[in-house]
Amino acid sequence: MGKRIQEVKERVRYITTDGERLKLFRDLVHSDQPSSSAAGRSAWKGNSVLPSDSHLVAIEPKLQHLIPLIDDSTVPVIALVAMGAAGKTFLLQNAFERLKQRYEHSIWLSVSQSYSVHKLQCDLASHLGDLEARVKDVSDERAAELIHAGLQGTKSLIVLDDVWRAARVDNIITSLGLPIGQGSQCKVVVTNRNRGVAQNLSALIYEMKLLSKEDSRQLFCAYAFPSDDCNLPPQDLQVVAAEVQKQCGRLPLAFKTIGASLSGCTDTSEWNSRLSWLKQSELHPQKEVTNPDYRIIEILRLSYDSLPAALKPCFSYMSYFPEDGRVDCNYLINLWIAEGFIPQVEDQWEVAWDYLHQLANLCLFEVLEGEFTNEICKIHDLLRDLAIDISKENRCAFDIEDDFTSVKRILLAKQEIDDMVIAQSRASCPRSLRTLSLLVNPINKIE
Repeated sequence: MGKRIQEVKERVRYITTDGERLKLFRDLVHSDQPSSSAAGRSAWKGNSVLPSDSHLVAIEPKLQHLIPLIDDSTVPVIALVAMGAAGKTFLLQNAFERLKQRYEHSIWLSVSQSYSVHKLQCDLASHLGDLEARVKDVSDERAAELIHAGLQGTKSLIVLDDVWRAARVDNIITSLGLPIGQGSQCKVVVTNRNRGVAQNLSALIYEMKLLSKEDSRQLFCAYAFPSDDCNLPPQDLQVVAAEVQKQCGRLPLAFKTIGASLSGCTDTSEWNSRLSWLKQSELHPQKEVTNPDYRIIEILRLSYDSLPAALKPCFSYMSYFPEDGRVDCNYLINLWIAEGFIPQVEDQWEVAWDYLHQLANLCLFEVLEGEFTNEICKIHDLLRDLAIDISKENRCAFDIEDDFTSVKRILLAKQEIDDMVIAQSRASCPRSLRTLSLLVNPINKIE
């Protein structure tokens, strides 16, 4: 009983600390201390391609191997293969930054699961002078011919990030019109999670290994102790690091989010409490599921579970946006305020920026500099999958096939849904509905 009382006291202390930090208590909102939002926003700005991440643990040896492969003129297509959350995109982003000045055209395209060949063609053509206007209103086959002619004879580096499917009958490289082989100077690098996809593309496979035990410990410490102010005894640090390694499977994204969620612990008792939380979390490693990323998503859920209650709906709302989408931070904050996620206080906008800042610091968002100096944010695919799972648990529907009977939010983020599709689905709006978001879908009739 004494141990349980101590745990309750620790939990109350955490809630009080979070409440003060998140300005949830009205008598603490109107303090004389200036908001940290303005200072924080200037610190978030980073390059639009390379994340502002100084913890390049175990990256340099991989770069020394990968960069010569990309520069090898005898290898037209390279596939960087590893499981989700292993750091494929981060590794390739660093290589891209070092190599892009050596090529006449250096183009980065995000592909993902439900890609549109024509949209990718238009994105690609936008980097090739006035070609975009000519590609926009023609067939995919004609667009491929124009892109092939535009790139032929040029030294080009084309990155296709996160290629999920590319069967021989639907070879994405051929579909886009990329000139490879037969003396072409065009180099194509793809990232994917499946060796079969890489083989279908006739690519040289570079299989990225997971972190070693020492590298994973260093990465964890870099995020758990960002200021090198570790007050934890060495033996306790070893216990914590070993438990994190056991739970996270040596995946960089998991170590970043778990390490960031555990940062701020100042004494052994607090660490022991967090370590107990980590051990008791249910990860169900033996559960039979069809999603191969289930284990990773459940690991990332540990970071979500450790969030203050006020930040949880702000994170899960990222499920609304399309895969690989870049969201204007001002737009996102407006949605948070409209949904009632931000306390109704005088400096509500500044409080919302503080929330965004904290989610970025916890590695759950990535905040970048967009056009016209506006900040934009994006989220890793697996974290977005987690946000979707959480949103569905909280009665949110995303597609007309979902159960609409008792949901609070309907977010029709899947594109190409119109009045006819809605009518055929016989979906009915529930009485509990409070938010209907259509994204870009051309729906004119609302029940």
